[in-house]
Amino acid sequence: MSTLGQQLKQLRNNKKLSQPELAQQVGIEQSYLSKLENDKSIPSNEIFKALLIELDLSIDEFMKPLTYSHDKTRLMQIPDLELWFKSKAVKSSVAQRKIIYLAMFLISFGCALFYAGHKNYLFNERFYEYKSLGVIKNDEPLNIYILIGAIILLIQTARKERKKLVKCWPEGYPVLS
Repeated sequence: MSTLGQQLKQLRNNKKLSQPELAQQVGIEQSYLSKLENDKSIPSNEIFKALLIELDLSIDEFMKPLTYSHDKTRLMQIPDLELWFKSKAVKSSVAQRKIIYLAMFLISFGCALFYAGHKNYLFNERFYEYKSLGVIKNDEPLNIYILIGAIILLIQTARKERKKLVKCWPEGYPVLS
């Protein structure tokens, strides 16, 4: 975290200006600029504007490192900065309000979807199964597929019984196929 004076000094050094040069361009005494850079004084609104013009900065650019500064109360003594802090607070509260509204909407939408899903409004949980027994010709009995199922079951049962008998069959005796 930096202070107003540290920020002024850093920006002046970035522009490669000495204290007397910047003081002359702004129209203030070099000793007053030194007090500002050492945080022993606070500039008036007019001098602050003149400093911004000479450093070729907007208030947003100048205040970027000072947004969360610990000497906010000192900075609020400059009317332009007080207005800047208030506008930031308003923007922040508007953004928070938007987030709260969005969260409320998402929660209510989620509840509505949960209710719709619980009541099966969106997805039907009934399952239908189609069974085709095939095509029955004119000369075939109506219960042909039931009979075929019974015949297949009898054949499977007979095979199982035959396997059991083959296992118990004594060796040397022929097995009928």
